[in-house]
Amino acid sequence: MAFIKQDDKFKIFLASLVGWLLIQVIGRLTSIREIGKDNYQKLEAEGKNYILTLWHGRMFLSIFAQRKRGIVSMVSQHVDGEIIARAVAMLGYRTVRGSSTRGGGKALREMVKIMKSGVPGAMFPDGPRGPRGDFKLGTVMLAQLAGAYIVPMTHVASRAWVFNSWDKFMIAKPFAKVVVSYGEPIEIPRKMDEHQMAELKTELEAKMNAHIDETERYLKEEWK
Repeated sequence: MAFIKQDDKFKIFLASLVGWLLIQVIGRLTSIREIGKDNYQKLEAEGKNYILTLWHGRMFLSIFAQRKRGIVSMVSQHVDGEIIARAVAMLGYRTVRGSSTRGGGKALREMVKIMKSGVPGAMFPDGPRGPRGDFKLGTVMLAQLAGAYIVPMTHVASRAWVFNSWDKFMIAKPFAKVVVSYGEPIEIPRKMDEHQMAELKTELEAKMNAHIDETERYLKEEWK
């Protein structure tokens, strides 16, 4: 958000408050159906940890669906990250600050420590600046170090605003039907060479996008 400076605390506070309020209002004015929750609930029952993994542009009502669960997420140190961090804190999330472009190493270590205590994680692997749909390997490293599965997550809406931003940020319109979906857990090998890591990156991107397609099909064909 170029119009807000990093040191403009009042504007950051105001923007985060508006973001929190908007998520709450839209979340309550839409009809939300969650599918695939058993994909992470089974892991919880078995005492296994996981990272809910979603594209940056699909975060809006996904955040609403998982509110008040104490999930920990890595959020960038940029001003937009500060706004997101404050907004999601009001929704019951924990955050650590860092990204692939700034403060990532320290944030990764902090995330691992928190997740090893049994707290689920959430990551936006194409954030904070894209390219859109590019699965950055920090999420894979987190899964390896924390011994966690990756669980793809997304949401689709029958009617939505899609912004002309790098991530095609989507906000469902009031009274839309919204499907929040959780995919099958993906186990990440603890050790991989460079070639295997590149293959995994391609596989994860394909699975994340296929998961969106499957969720859109559910909305069109199953929700009558």
